[in-house]
Amino acid sequence: ASAQVACAMARRRAVPRVGAHVLACLVVIACLPRPATGATAKATDKNEDFKYYSRVFLRCVDNCLVEGCAHVTHRDVNFTTGGCVPLCALDGSTLKPGQYPPEFTLPMRLTGWDCGADCKYRCTRTVVRVRAHEGLNTAKYYGKWSFQRVLGVQEFVSMTASLANAGVHVWFLPELGRVAFGKTLEMENSPSNKNKTSSAVNRDRAFLWFANGVTQLHGWIWSAVFHTRDTPLTHVMDYGSANLIFFVWLFAAVCRTFAIEKKKILAPLFLLFAAATVAHLKHVNRRQEDGTKYHFKFNMRAMIAMATTTWGLLLWWAFGGKVFGAREEGGKKDGYLKKKRTDEKTRGTPHPGRGYLARCCFVWHVSALAEVLDFPPLWGVLDAHALWHCGTPYTVWLWYQFVRVDVWAEKPKTK
Repeated sequence: ASAQVACAMARRRAVPRVGAHVLACLVVIACLPRPATGATAKATDKNEDFKYYSRVFLRCVDNCLVEGCAHVTHRDVNFTTGGCVPLCALDGSTLKPGQYPPEFTLPMRLTGWDCGADCKYRCTRTVVRVRAHEGLNTAKYYGKWSFQRVLGVQEFVSMTASLANAGVHVWFLPELGRVAFGKTLEMENSPSNKNKTSSAVNRDRAFLWFANGVTQLHGWIWSAVFHTRDTPLTHVMDYGSANLIFFVWLFAAVCRTFAIEKKKILAPLFLLFAAATVAHLKHVNRRQEDGTKYHFKFNMRAMIAMATTTWGLLLWWAFGGKVFGAREEGGKKDGYLKKKRTDEKTRGTPHPGRGYLARCCFVWHVSALAEVLDFPPLWGVLDAHALWHCGTPYTVWLWYQFVRVDVWAEKPKTK
């Protein structure tokens, strides 16, 4: 008996240690340097005359808008991409509304390319060839790498990966929605129900995670649209929906870890997060002193801080920082608040879905490390950001495994 007590005490001490190690890893990852982003292009080779190549690019765009040809003459060598588009001469002023040059393929028309955007694209690809001729790496234009256009899509791999992430949400959200809106109150095949017996569900908790999932689905859809075509509208919607994901995710984590269920507490907390979201969006979209239209650095720091806080709360709670499944006197849930408990065996019990949550956190941060690399696109389509998106569909699957355990974990109340 004494040996069993000693083992139990050791396990209880080990739970906070595991959580502490995970939190330490999160802090280290959050402090890693991030790539600089913005509207100003950056040189990628030491001692290169980057201003010269910037002038070459701008001159190419000007000529293309006048002549319809994206060509550059460098050291008596002519470089061009895509030939000439005669109807795009004079910035396409001869085109009628809704008319496209015959050189524009159907995918280009469906994805909304016009003469100005096409000239910029073809000139970036032309200057990439010029730089390669000089033995230089590619450079960023308008704060982004130059990608090879595929079927009218600017960033094909990132777009495809964004749709894959959205697809995982589409797969799991209907099931969660049926529970959240009362269509299903029991589920015999829940992850926590090994004996295939009827298990109760928590509908309020299901609605919380359902709302969080809908917000993330919305964000991934706009991510796919943005990576298809980068326009002022898609840029605002992509970054704005990403911000909304982090704010809603943190709100859900706070509500879940502290079991905030009373409307008199939920309402002001929701209004606080809504006000913070609006204030953040107004700040990052305000024109900066250096002329840029978006505050990239501030947004990156804010999102890193929110992600670290969210993961920290969830892991601290799931690995024993709070009590899972404890009850107060009278049989009512005490909601993880520090009240008197009659069942001492539940004190410090870790969440049964903590394994899924920990793996989700680990894979999510490993995938995010790709953003630190920030290398030019391989084969013109695969860059660090695309790798980050390619690694996240599995984290979405792991997340929903945790959510399913969380929603169906508690046993039915006995009368």
